[in-house]
Amino acid sequence: MVPFTYGFDLSSTNNVALYWGQNSAQLLPQPPLREYCTRESVDILILSFIAVLYGNEKIPILYENTSQCTTIPGAPGGQVQCPELAQEIEFCRSQGKKILVSLGGATGGYEIQSPAEAAAAANQIWDTYLGGGQNGKYQRPFGEVELDGIDLDLESPPGQEGLYWPVFIDTMRSLYQSKVGRNSGSQYLITSSPQCPFPDVILSPALRDKRSWFDILFIQFYNNPCAPTNRESFNFNEWAEWARYSSLNPNVKLFLGALASPDAAPAGGYVPLEDLLDAASDSMEDCEKARVFWKGHSNSTYNPFGGIAFWDASWTSSDYTTAIKNGLTSNWETIKAKSQSFLFFKRNQEPANETKNERNSDRSSSTGIKNLRTFRKLRNKKLYAEAETINFTTSTQTSVMADAHNQSNTNSDTEEIDASLFQEPEDYRPATPPPTFATHTLLDPAESITVRLVGKNPLWGHVLWNASRICTNYIETHAKELVKNKTVLEFGAGAGLPGLICAALGASVVTLSDYPDPDLVQNLEYNKSHSFITQSGEQRIAEGKTALSNSTRIRCLGYIWGKDPEDLLSTSPNGYDLLILSDLLFNHSQHDALLKSVKQTLAKPDGVAVIFFTPHRPWLYDADMDFFKIVKESGDLEVEQVVEKRMEKVMFEADKGDENARRMVYGFRVTWKK
Repeated sequence: MVPFTYGFDLSSTNNVALYWGQNSAQLLPQPPLREYCTRESVDILILSFIAVLYGNEKIPILYENTSQCTTIPGAPGGQVQCPELAQEIEFCRSQGKKILVSLGGATGGYEIQSPAEAAAAANQIWDTYLGGGQNGKYQRPFGEVELDGIDLDLESPPGQEGLYWPVFIDTMRSLYQSKVGRNSGSQYLITSSPQCPFPDVILSPALRDKRSWFDILFIQFYNNPCAPTNRESFNFNEWAEWARYSSLNPNVKLFLGALASPDAAPAGGYVPLEDLLDAASDSMEDCEKARVFWKGHSNSTYNPFGGIAFWDASWTSSDYTTAIKNGLTSNWETIKAKSQSFLFFKRNQEPANETKNERNSDRSSSTGIKNLRTFRKLRNKKLYAEAETINFTTSTQTSVMADAHNQSNTNSDTEEIDASLFQEPEDYRPATPPPTFATHTLLDPAESITVRLVGKNPLWGHVLWNASRICTNYIETHAKELVKNKTVLEFGAGAGLPGLICAALGASVVTLSDYPDPDLVQNLEYNKSHSFITQSGEQRIAEGKTALSNSTRIRCLGYIWGKDPEDLLSTSPNGYDLLILSDLLFNHSQHDALLKSVKQTLAKPDGVAVIFFTPHRPWLYDADMDFFKIVKESGDLEVEQVVEKRMEKVMFEADKGDENARRMVYGFRVTWKK
């Protein structure tokens, strides 16, 4: 057997993946797998497809036209053997490539209609293609050669079988872990290729099920309106939000799935190289912004963008994948440098001798680059000049197009582009919006409080949530029990509305905490000093209602869930009598860390945590509620639902999902078991 080492880096942002086997370019003959594995620019090859799960035992059958495979006479379901392909797979793995096999495709019979069938299918694929070894009953197409993982390309109508893919994934991961336990050098991947509309119809149950571990999603941004061809509906950010807040795997990687040719898919969605790299850069950059403010993430260098995946290999050339790899690498180096210097998030202060209007005037001058698209195209022309018009498949095309390109490199347009184009113009990114203000009416309709919200923030500190308002009402109603002369800690405070009301209602200590982003903490400090209970527009300072300005009673701290709470406990060393958690449960990947912080800071034996939330994404309601499941499973806490309130309207009109569900606010109390 050929010895191999893994050169593939799952943590990278510049990986290139190719689907191989269907030969949609109809090249004769289909280029062998080995040819693509000689490219340093290719990291993952996905064999397409296991199109049939045959019979009650769910025998996985590889397409015969995957190439280099022949049907075994008399074998059930048309099983194949592929000795030549097995040798090529070994070679590919010796080059550091990951070789996956994809289950599904646009046609085929791979339905799963019960949990038992899901478990059976996982075991069969494990034994037939992965690390289960020869099971003595069915033929392994590649003999002793093991593939590196399974991809789920689920495109058939969902029916009921969509409900059971979480069982398949959970079973497969258990099998992976059993092998890794015996051989720590083994690494198997679980990936999927969903359609870009979020959530993917068939994969939706798995996306919200906490058993479903994905290492990679190769998201198909084609054949759908959410392709980068329509930048207004391009929705990579929705998938990145799922990765940040809902994925069981906190280090899941997202690939931008693309067509390698205008003819690669009948429904369209092809994006030219320059625009594709532009879309990838935007997606990578959005993920990097979120990384800097990631609540409690254990890996401070994690960026969920993983690279680009192409349908399919037959349309690509070595020059094309090299251009993609180099473009992703250049984009990432630029974005990483800006991230390290905090340029993403902090704009320069206004020069002392220049007004904002003067600077805006300069921006519109003829010497500046005013148009964002112009800047990107000029930048990409410089970065990717050697990659223009090179997506071809034959040596003849290669020669002709390379000659044409070499001639084009001598023109004046290219020569006039200088290094200054790599510096972002001042108006490349929109200025941060100014702060806004929101007013909350107390239970006494004559009284209200106004708080300031940050202008815009990736952690949503620019929103006063419905759950925060209803939580505040609940605290008012139970002030004598929960607040008077008590210590209070609010997690994820945002504007700090419930905590500030506690200060007004006579709490002895109030600590407002949120992620240690300067904008959030400084805004909390502002509200501590400037928020007042008002009556008919006049400041009112009466018994139990204060100006909230006593700094010894209210503290504002940055804190990451799950970390050492020493600073939080410095003014309440025995824990807090009241914890406030308002609209935090959408961050599913941080449930364990949040519960850890609750248990470390809730006073014993009589402390109370009030937890309010709205299911803004109704299809993830079960995942939201899983927080209370782990609370109960921790063994020493009790949960009681205390509020179910329907608001007059939803917070975000553009959100998807059932409107009635998005109007609901639910409230719970968590206490120590007596």
